[in-house]
Amino acid sequence: MSDIRKAISELNIGVSNETLSFDNLFQPPWKDITAFLDEATQDFEVGQLVHLKSFSLMDAMSAIEIMDPKMDTGMVIEKDKKPFDVEKALEPTQLLWIMDRLLSCEVLIGSLLDFTYSAQIPDDMDIRTLLVADRPSVSSNVEEAMQVVLRAYILAAVKCCQYVWTEMKSGNVFEEEDFTTNLFGLSLNEKYPDVTVLNDIDAAIISVKGLIQQSTVAVDLKPILRRLQLRRCYLLVLIYMSQAQCSHFAKAEEQLEEIIGLLTADGIIQSTIDKGIEVEGAFDPSINRKFTSQAPPRPITLHSDKESYDEFLLIIKRLQSICGAIKFSSVRCLMNFFNSFASARPYADAFSRSKLNTIFYHDSYVFGTRSAPRIVARSIEELVKPPPWWLDPELPIPNQSSQHYDLAQQARQALSEFLERASFGISSQPYYLSSWAYHLKLSMMETILELGFELDLYSAHEHVMIYWYLQYVLDNHRYLLDRIASHAFISQSEQKMKTRAGRDPVADIRTLLWINEAKQSLSAGIYKLLIVLQSLKRLTIRPVLFDDEATRFRHRFKPFAALASPPFPSYELFVKTTTTDAAAFDLHKASKDFSIAKDKLESILNADVADLQTDMCTEAFRKDILGMIKTSIANNVAIMRLSNADKAMSTKFEFRYHSWWPVIETLN
Repeated sequence: MSDIRKAISELNIGVSNETLSFDNLFQPPWKDITAFLDEATQDFEVGQLVHLKSFSLMDAMSAIEIMDPKMDTGMVIEKDKKPFDVEKALEPTQLLWIMDRLLSCEVLIGSLLDFTYSAQIPDDMDIRTLLVADRPSVSSNVEEAMQVVLRAYILAAVKCCQYVWTEMKSGNVFEEEDFTTNLFGLSLNEKYPDVTVLNDIDAAIISVKGLIQQSTVAVDLKPILRRLQLRRCYLLVLIYMSQAQCSHFAKAEEQLEEIIGLLTADGIIQSTIDKGIEVEGAFDPSINRKFTSQAPPRPITLHSDKESYDEFLLIIKRLQSICGAIKFSSVRCLMNFFNSFASARPYADAFSRSKLNTIFYHDSYVFGTRSAPRIVARSIEELVKPPPWWLDPELPIPNQSSQHYDLAQQARQALSEFLERASFGISSQPYYLSSWAYHLKLSMMETILELGFELDLYSAHEHVMIYWYLQYVLDNHRYLLDRIASHAFISQSEQKMKTRAGRDPVADIRTLLWINEAKQSLSAGIYKLLIVLQSLKRLTIRPVLFDDEATRFRHRFKPFAALASPPFPSYELFVKTTTTDAAAFDLHKASKDFSIAKDKLESILNADVADLQTDMCTEAFRKDILGMIKTSIANNVAIMRLSNADKAMSTKFEFRYHSWWPVIETLN
């Protein structure tokens, strides 16, 4: 380390050899390190930093401090650039390039709002000159029409930024590093109401349509028309989705369908991407650095036009799925949608996630119209299936004899259920509310443990411990689901013909059991396989210095240690299970667990969507299950190879098909 520091200190990168005077002896000299830095970083990717091997987590956290000299963005000398004249007439191909560049800036809205908005406005005075011009009117002249289109498109783009900024400043997602709501004194032109901007776009669309109908116009203006229509639809989507109580989501969904059609149907937009001619000086790539000169360095390069349109299409599809979420058929279906939305790749942008949080729960209402207590009651009803009177004890019948008859029927039903439970050997009470709450708690514990693999929080030497505890939680969950299913079957047996004739009254609970059993078999198979491979010295995991396994066990599962249920297993039990029983583990037992998981997962794939309650995320759910099936098959194939190979064959594991379940790979 001392040699590296010495070599760096002796670098001579442009320091003047002149003797320094006493006055400026203590002032730091300026050094031109541009060529040196370019040469040292020419093989780097955008956003990659150079650091010593000793660069630690503490250094990384300290580096985010503002004005930290280790992470200063430096000083870049401005080069001569050609000014952009807003009043100069634009060719249609030049306007096409500007429109695509504006969209490229806008899709970075998940990164920096100041870059998104201000990159569109290279000169504040020029843009004011453009915006305060006369109101656009229908024009039959190409040059005048291009000015009309430019003004309308910029106004609409800034208005879209205003709606996104308004949503993000509400603080529904906490991502200050990824989304800066600071406008740095710039205006979002709030003085222009929505109707004015929409009228400007409509006037521009009419002008372009009129030029297209003229046979004398030699330039194809359909790409510009499609982009104007796209901008109009997107602005309407943001306007509709900002209305209270999700009152205009149906109209927003119609506009989203139209946007998808414009992007994919006739191919006019896709075929003209990258066909525009660049306008010099129209965009200032250094404007973000001017505003946040002391911010830590981060990638500020724009996507290509093709990448920008692909990303924009993903944003539109996310907003479309959010609009469809308000029509959920069940609470479990809604929860499945949330899980798929959060786990989708690439991850959802900050604006989409914030919008989903905003509409889901606001002013004590879910999606603006459903009260939160009613949603909770509906969730309890779907899972544990209590008798109707349990959730609705009020008797609306005013006649006293009718009330007496109704109460007698409920008492008869309760007695019948008690006798039926006794005949099945079920002596305990159903405990509807406690069972529902315990189910949610166990589900959250499973998700926390599983997300640790997805976020790469666990080291390789901790995987046996984590999968062992995950299997323990899944085993408790399976017992609870068995109990819920038995009580729900008895409760629903008398109403089967009235509610779901010809259907299994607990089919939806049975699918939960299948998923639980598949995960339990996968967890057992993986931790058994890891133990066997380590005992046979076919899997080498680097030991951790100064590590105490008991302390690490208590640290990893500390959030669950204080819970009364499920009881927290001791470290001694973990050691006994993984060491005393290790001799009984072999590759064939792990293979059996993977086979059981595969069979259960295939049953889930063949189950009815109504029972799985994944109608809002069917494709994502199937992809997740298929990834688990591939993991089971791949691990069984690896076990077969290990069984037939010599003892010298080594292995490694990686998360290839699923982010929670690893695959063992053999190494020749």
